[in-house]
Formats: sequence, structure tokens, C-alpha cells
Amino acid sequence: STRLSLRSITDVIADFLPLLSLEARDVFYERLTDAACVEPSALANEAGLYLSSSQLQALASSTFEIGNHTYSHIHGRQLRPQDFGYEIDKNKAALESIIGRPVRSYSVPYGFSADLPGGLVEHLRESGHRSVFLVEGRVNPRLADPYHLYRVSVQARNEAEFFSELEILPRLRSIRHAWLRRGARELRVGPTARLGDAEAGSRVS
Repeated sequence: STRLSLRSITDVIADFLPLLSLEARDVFYERLTDAACVEPSALANEAGLYLSSSQLQALASSTFEIGNHTYSHIHGRQLRPQDFGYEIDKNKAALESIIGRPVRSYSVPYGFSADLPGGLVEHLRESGHRSVFLVEGRVNPRLADPYHLYRVSVQARNEAEFFSELEILPRLRSIRHAWLRRGARELRVGPTARLGDAEAGSRVS
């Protein structure tokens, strides 16, 4: 087994929770709330964490696109085909019953590409979703796959920061990602290619 070093809530979200199945996550949350002596639903209501049905209806009538985000905010990499009905279809139907229109988009909880496996994409396509969004803040190519779209979380305090977050930083992230992928690819194929060249050279000589 792998031993994790969890030093912050970010570590828990990025490294620990993705390892848990639906069942294991429910047990973890139950033990966590019991140890903290808190009632999650009461805390959420007190903080106004969730939108009410009337607020959802108001947003939908104001040309906002209401999207699916799973029923329990689970990491997609842990979803099995038998979980799709509960996490994807149930939430889609609940939202549609409130806003009175089809839910066509899906936003990946936590936003990681690793939480968008092929089987999940296929189910989203078959269940009437027309677009899927990640939160990796990169540039979408001109002919982007509608089931793999990047979006940007904007927290700008002025126009200059807004322009930077929307136009500059996504391009820099895309360049970095391309270079990292290129470097990883060269690490994988480099030694093999060099070995193959050496063998070919020895045969020619």
C-alpha cells in the first residue's frame, strides 16, 4: 500500500479523496463529521452553500446554463459504470425537474482530466450531455472536442488581472503543458530510439 503525506486540505482533495470509492468516501465523511461533532447539512444551510430551487429557476430564466456536476461531487476516476445512474442521471433529472429544460453540460468535479475517463465520456454523450468542462485553465483549440473543454476560474480584482487570467495565463499553461508532455515523451522513447540507432549502425558497419 502507498503511504500518503497529507499536510493540507489541498493534499486531501488532490491525493487522498481520489483514491476512495463511493462507499469508502461515505465512511470517511461519516467518521470525519462524527469526530468533529458537526452536522454537514446544517452547516451548509447556515452558510448558504447551496442554491435553492427558486434561485436555480431564476438563473435558468436569465440565460444561465445550468450544468450537471454529479449528485455527490465524486471524483470521476472512481465512478464505475453501475454508478453512472446514481451520480450522473439522477442529478441531471433532478435539475431538469427544477428548471424545466434539458441539462446539456457537465462540469467535472475538481476539474482534473484524470476524472474524465473514456467510459464516463461515452455515458455523458449517450445521456444527452453536449459539452464537458474541466478546470485546468488552458486554451481551447479552434476545433476543440466539446467533451473536453477547458474553463478558467476568474478571480480578478481589476481589468488588467481579468485580461491576464482570461487571455495570458491560459496560453502560458498550454505552452507549459505541451513542453512537459514533449519532455515525458522524449524520456519514454529516447533510450529506445538511441538503442535502435546503435544496433542499426552496428549492422551497417
